[in-house]
Amino acid sequence: MTSVCVATTAFAVFRAGLCPAMQHQEPERAAYTVEVKAALARYLAPVIGTEARAVRR
Repeated sequence: MTSVCVATTAFAVFRAGLCPAMQHQEPERAAYTVEVKAALARYLAPVIGTEARAVRR
């Protein structure tokens, strides 16, 4: 996997989660934020050489 492909996909995941998070109030916003962080952590874990860890809230 090339670094450009990884960066493009990670940015797309971030952008896709940003709109719903910004359109909602708390606590829904916090839930969307946690899900986006978890998705990015799981996607990037093999690339950066770490296991996917639980995302801190």
